[in-house]
Amino acid sequence: MNLLLIRFSLVLIAVFAPIFVPKANASCKSISLEDFKSIVVQNNYSRIVGIASWCASCKPHLMVQAKDGERRLFVVAFDEPEAVSSVLEKFKIKDDCVSGDSIVNFLGISYLPWAKDLAEIKTK
Repeated sequence: MNLLLIRFSLVLIAVFAPIFVPKANASCKSISLEDFKSIVVQNNYSRIVGIASWCASCKPHLMVQAKDGERRLFVVAFDEPEAVSSVLEKFKIKDDCVSGDSIVNFLGISYLPWAKDLAEIKTK
């Protein structure tokens, strides 16, 4: 019962938070797989998260991932970069975001929401 209440609360937050939260300056860019590997290796990311703007369960999942201040997220968009940028803005997510079919294929994202620790992903 408690788990159901938590999930319901997360859905409510996902639906109503954009109304009360000011927008951040988030942007999502389409990049190549080689650039992705270089960026991830050179920066201090600890978690890679795959989302899509049309994915209802991605929004609460993204909020949970972002609340952990110790983790630096790298968001991979499963759809158009502009659509995911607006989702990130609504939830004040300022972490980096990229898009690209080759990145999605490399990471093996076949379901959403998706998240893995960087240590689980081979980037070379």
